[in-house]
Amino acid sequence: MQVMRRYNVIIATDIGTFIVNKNDLGVGWQLSARGTYDPDELKLLRSMLRNLRKLRPNLLVMDIGANIGVHSVVLADEVGPGGKIIALEAQRIVFNMLAGNIALNSIENVHCLHLAASAAPGFIDIPQFDYGKPLSFGSVEFGAEQREAIGQERRHAPDRQEQVECVTVDSFGLAQLDLMKIDVEGMELDVLAGARAAISKYRPILFIEYIKCDRAALRQWLQAAGYRRYVFAHNYLCLPQESPLAITGLTEEQ
Repeated sequence: MQVMRRYNVIIATDIGTFIVNKNDLGVGWQLSARGTYDPDELKLLRSMLRNLRKLRPNLLVMDIGANIGVHSVVLADEVGPGGKIIALEAQRIVFNMLAGNIALNSIENVHCLHLAASAAPGFIDIPQFDYGKPLSFGSVEFGAEQREAIGQERRHAPDRQEQVECVTVDSFGLAQLDLMKIDVEGMELDVLAGARAAISKYRPILFIEYIKCDRAALRQWLQAAGYRRYVFAHNYLCLPQESPLAITGLTEEQ
């Protein structure tokens, strides 16, 4: 019989109730130790959505690389009475926590999907780590190797290998797209390539972590797509050149 390992706990925080892995060195640690997660980042994204709602009452947000759902939980109240968030998470164990956190907080307008977003449809191996030991679970990379030290080495057990389906953002056939948060540990350009039509049609705000991708290539992609870039920590806040929204307190990257 399999021995149950009780590594998940439920905690109350300033931004909601969350299932966290007590071994998590990243998001879970922040929530447990500080009672919140990157308040300046959440404040910025809330502000963006509130400004967008002055232009239209209901918003569609995609949270790509949703982890355990912090952004989705916090932003669920900002999309309007008829708005929604589509949250994608590729790690199955982490996805289970994401869905649990949406349920724990009685949120009905967040749709959780166990999928990876990429440039083309297909399947990708889920990297193998031990969720019962210390690890920064939000830093797991789906590339050929794990480049960042995150607390463990990858395991390679063929009998335990799992895959997750890859989809493109364009394949959703969305009727609108207002903001897309992309935090996918080096696969940012793949996600953008698979969202090219939606970005061209709907001109959403983009919030992209760039720390692990080719930053020069990302800048070139955004420039060609007609976006202006503002640096926020290790992220780009990107607005279409034609957007009427003003950004204060951040420097536009030239």
